[in-house]
Amino acid sequence: GEKFDAALDTCKTLLQNVLEQPDEAKFRTIRLGNAAFHQRLGQFPSGIALLRSLGFEDANAADGSPGGDGLPAYLALPVADAALLAQGLVLVAASREASLLVASERGGG
Repeated sequence: GEKFDAALDTCKTLLQNVLEQPDEAKFRTIRLGNAAFHQRLGQFPSGIALLRSLGFEDANAADGSPGGDGLPAYLALPVADAALLAQGLVLVAASREASLLVASERGGG
């Protein structure tokens, strides 16, 4: 569906940005309270779990304060492991292909 596709696109963009500019801190930090991120990917526990499996870690704001509801304010990637991030891109691409296959078998695409 559209939400799944948007989540995959967002994950792909996040991973590509880090791979293309691994030393750029802004691409290695995701504000969990960002409305656009939440709408596209953050609302899905599996999306957050995928990012964590690729090396992103819970992080609080610079002043040490958590985000809303006592949850972490950010996901941060302390080390950009290119091989691991590339594996993540492969998983995202495979998920996209599987989604398209299922949709075509259902007559939805």
